[in-house]
Amino acid sequence: MTVKPKIWKLEDAKAQFSDLVRRAQAGQPQLVTRRGQPAVVILDASQFREDETAVRSGWSTFEAAPKIEEFEPVRLPGTGREVDL
Repeated sequence: MTVKPKIWKLEDAKAQFSDLVRRAQAGQPQLVTRRGQPAVVILDASQFREDETAVRSGWSTFEAAPKIEEFEPVRLPGTGREVDL
């Protein structure tokens, strides 16, 4: 189940930082916006460690994949399109 984050304007997050931290520690992600755009997400440290471990695990799987030494793209004949210039 994904928990929808509470959204804070930056100035409100500053003024109510203790409340923001308390909510994050309770397992509720806190999204802080700046000039109306998402800026940061505040998470409980244990949730961050879980997410970080998952990301690293996924990245190590990607790194372990076989490497392609040479790759030359090939365009099949007749796959282009006519363009009026």
